[in-house]
Amino acid sequence: MFLMGILSLYPQTEDIKVILIEPDYTADTAVLKKVANQFLEWSINIEPGKTVKIPFSYSVEYPENMVVSGLE
Repeated sequence: MFLMGILSLYPQTEDIKVILIEPDYTADTAVLKKVANQFLEWSINIEPGKTVKIPFSYSVEYPENMVVSGLE
């Protein structure tokens, strides 16, 4: 079983918004759960030698005059 947790690197504030694009999370499932601290946790059985692609993308919205590093 493969477990992977993802956490936003930027805090959610009034000025900075991190928006999850993929996966399309609406509720916990057997494969995808949202756990403490807004982590997403995947539970996937991966057989030896197999490849699994896990979709994950997000956007960060912030004021035009704010400098935010690490988004390159």
